Amino acid sequence: MRKPIDIAILRGPQFYAFSDCYLDTVERRLFKKKKRLDVTPRALEVLQVLIENAGEVVSKDELLEQIWGESFVEESNLAVQVSTLRRILGATKDEPYIVAESGVGYRFVSKVKMVNDDEWADIIENELSQKKDGKQQFTSIAIMPLINEESDEDIEYLADGITESLINSLSRAPELRVVARNTVFQFKDKEIDIKKLGRRLRVATILTGRIRMVRDNLVIGVELTKVADGSQIWGTQINEPFDDIFEVQDRISREISSELRLQIDGLSKRKEDDHLVDFESYRQTLKGRHYLRKGGADNILKSIECFQQSLSIDPTQKDVYLDLANCQILKHAYDMISVPEFVTETKRLLERAQSLSGNHAGVLCLKGRIAMNIEWDFNAALKRFRESLEIEPNNVSCMCSYASLLTNLGKFSEAMTISRKILRLDPVSVKNQRAVARVLYRSEQFEAARLVLEEALELDPSNYDTLMILSAVNTELKRFAVARKNIAAASEIFEGQETFAVRGYLQARAGNRRKAKEQLAILRKNYVIIPNIYLAYVYSALEETDKAMRYLETSIEKKEMNAVSIRTNPMLANLRQDPHFASLLTSIGL
Repeated sequence: MRKPIDIAILRGPQFYAFSDCYLDTVERRLFKKKKRLDVTPRALEVLQVLIENAGEVVSKDELLEQIWGESFVEESNLAVQVSTLRRILGATKDEPYIVAESGVGYRFVSKVKMVNDDEWADIIENELSQKKDGKQQFTSIAIMPLINEESDEDIEYLADGITESLINSLSRAPELRVVARNTVFQFKDKEIDIKKLGRRLRVATILTGRIRMVRDNLVIGVELTKVADGSQIWGTQINEPFDDIFEVQDRISREISSELRLQIDGLSKRKEDDHLVDFESYRQTLKGRHYLRKGGADNILKSIECFQQSLSIDPTQKDVYLDLANCQILKHAYDMISVPEFVTETKRLLERAQSLSGNHAGVLCLKGRIAMNIEWDFNAALKRFRESLEIEPNNVSCMCSYASLLTNLGKFSEAMTISRKILRLDPVSVKNQRAVARVLYRSEQFEAARLVLEEALELDPSNYDTLMILSAVNTELKRFAVARKNIAAASEIFEGQETFAVRGYLQARAGNRRKAKEQLAILRKNYVIIPNIYLAYVYSALEETDKAMRYLETSIEKKEMNAVSIRTNPMLANLRQDPHFASLLTSIGL
């Protein structure tokens, strides 16, 4: 049985204190006597793993696996990293920090304390920023959605588009951590307390702003605030013609980067291809992304129409091809397109995007998802995800897919390492919390999964997907009454094939065979085509193994998407002892 995950370590803390040193695990900073030390990212990863297991011996194999994954690395490389850490920390005989356990591994011997956000601010508040030319250089920012001061939907999608553009521009500064779009948009149209939100998002600065139209001009007011004391660092109001939107966005980014003492490549002048962007094409792109964020089958079709109109005006926009590829993935999820059509069209769009941008991280990540979920070429998927993360190491969306693949393959230790990074880079994103909870659930870390999902539910109480996964988790914990409440709440939002299948599984696990079979009857009555794996779930819980195995075999033959998780899916745990189960895993490369 796997060792239970300590959720406190998985979710945080961001800060550790030991001796006269402090480690910030999110912004990857190490301080000694309040002075920042120059340490390589790899050495910091080694230090973090050792600190999280302070007092215990961490084997060399475990360190190599957690930090380098499957990449081949000489054991001597690990020794070099440990030696570097000792030197930088100023290790002595009395304070060695890290000791080698001969032939086994390493142990962190200093006393470690977890430091919460408030305590960190008191201990080392001035170090939330660095010093550059005698002035503060802030290292993190959250760019909040611009507030639309009008009710016009055209201004709404423009406000969202400008916000996203600012996030993308500032993300190009390697020394600046920018909170992801999915996270900040959770706070759209909500009253915010700068200091509380900044602590929650673990950033030093927050940008807020408003937008409105006056005749044919855009009027945008923005303000950059220091989280520590709520003081304004910088603010401006821009009143420019609507057609100058590109220059407006770059001007704001330039002025913010100047105030933060950053150098961001490409902001001092427009890139050559940016001159070619037509305003109407850009407007259609923003409109398409606005519909895509709203979700739902109807809005997907509206998004596609907008993106196609944008490309008809300017067919050189690589990001719009990626937007269309994401639309195809959503169409497939909504059963709006057949698998062969989906694969052909998505690959065409990705090849077009790649021809315009080369090895773009987004292209590689989407190719990895297709290889994982559709083609079942898991080696190719691993390669694509790793290539994508080499280009964009902090791409949380790609990390989520990579962690899912590692879990499918039973590589739980590596998946947990990625999950830890996800939660620390983007701690309050419901989507990311749900992705990490899936990893925990399929790793049979049910209590940890429950805690992560309950936190996600606090942020978004009416999220169907969160409620459904939480119902499955509570079922494994034998909290059947709570699981029923979860699924009842989910059914009020949406009720489909998955709802009936998971409810049937729940009833069977709770010993209510009659009610479980009632759910199967409802499925067969209401739907002509039912994913075979859903039927396998219920029959597995009913312990009707032969039927469950037949449906599972059919699911694999038809390459149903959910079949990629059969090795680690708790709903199929009863089938793992069947002699034929191992051969099914082999047949799909698991």
